[in-house]
Amino acid sequence: RADGNPQYMMRGMMIGAALNVVLDPIFIFVFRWGIQGAALATIIGQIVSGVIALAYLPRFSHFAIRKKYLHLKWRFIGDIVRLGFPSLCTQTATAATQIVMNNLMRKYGAATIYGSEIALSCYGLMMKIYQIAHAMFVGLASGTQPINGFNFGARQYERVKQTIQTAAKISIGISVLCGGFLAALFVEEEPLYQEFAVHCFRLYMLGFFVYGLPNVTASFFQAIGSPVKSLMVSLSRQVIFLIPFALLLSAHFGMDGALGAAPVADVLAFLLAALLLKRELRGWKKKNMIA
Repeated sequence: RADGNPQYMMRGMMIGAALNVVLDPIFIFVFRWGIQGAALATIIGQIVSGVIALAYLPRFSHFAIRKKYLHLKWRFIGDIVRLGFPSLCTQTATAATQIVMNNLMRKYGAATIYGSEIALSCYGLMMKIYQIAHAMFVGLASGTQPINGFNFGARQYERVKQTIQTAAKISIGISVLCGGFLAALFVEEEPLYQEFAVHCFRLYMLGFFVYGLPNVTASFFQAIGSPVKSLMVSLSRQVIFLIPFALLLSAHFGMDGALGAAPVADVLAFLLAALLLKRELRGWKKKNMIA
């Protein structure tokens, strides 16, 4: 059964990514197309992955693609939009956060010995590495979401409870390991750039040890059909806490205030996710849905 064989889809994604990696240097350096070449390589890779995904659909054994099934139904569209809206807001919030933080680094970095260029470049470097760690939680949340959704629909609430508890423990473990590793990634040295990089990483990563739980909690609420709670958790770190605190603290403490807003947001988002998750499972227990 193709339904139980995710390796086909994984190979399709890997082929698209590998094609992008191969085409990048060819288009950029051989054909000298520059940034347009990099963009074209990305587009080609995504198209190939999409074609492979479409070719996979007829292999499903539980449904068949027929023309009569392709008519739009507003009820299903509404459900898709409702459940997918938290993810849309999360991606939008990420972009908004980057805009705010970049401007704060430029503004307050100029008032320090590092200057705006060093502040911006170090912050950009940190975010690239930060995104690698973040990708682990995205993978964990994506992996548990169909498990939670399927078992919740099948009324196997005990399995959902066990899944979210396991995911929460794994997320905290990854947070602690990644937080310690990233905070110690740079060592003290004399150059000004290196000095600020160390300072930037260690201050921004101070609360990363609790970063993982909100990610899996937002995925959990999305899987069980609670988009409002999912949206609240998804937006908590960046929109509800990080941007306001970055603006507030930077006005009083400059660049350190902007960077220090991140651990504050991490801890507050963790507490919110833990509270909502605890209340949800407690409600299930009162309804005798779980032991």
